[in-house]
Amino acid sequence: MIDIEIVRFQTHRKNIERYIRLLQTSLTEVERQYIERRLTEERSAMERLQVLLVGEADAADQARNPQPSVNPATTANGGQPEVPSQLPADRDAQGYAWRAKESAQAPAPM
Repeated sequence: MIDIEIVRFQTHRKNIERYIRLLQTSLTEVERQYIERRLTEERSAMERLQVLLVGEADAADQARNPQPSVNPATTANGGQPEVPSQLPADRDAQGYAWRAKESAQAPAPM
């Protein structure tokens, strides 16, 4: 479906270019008004189509990479991960265990 919208987008762009070229020629006032109106209509249609294409692209991205939904009403801290106020001495903030470097590796005092 997105291929059809891309072709329509390109058609609007080409029509806009053509109308701009026509406005650079000698025209009667009636012809100029008609072309300016058509140019405005083409630009509006192109903008609406662009919004549609961006929306479809965003929806496709979300379908490929779904984000887990978090309900702030049912989750502590409004959906933010809990960090314990007191971490065990042998763990970092992510909960990974670590060891202090042994004193044997430290340079000897002079």
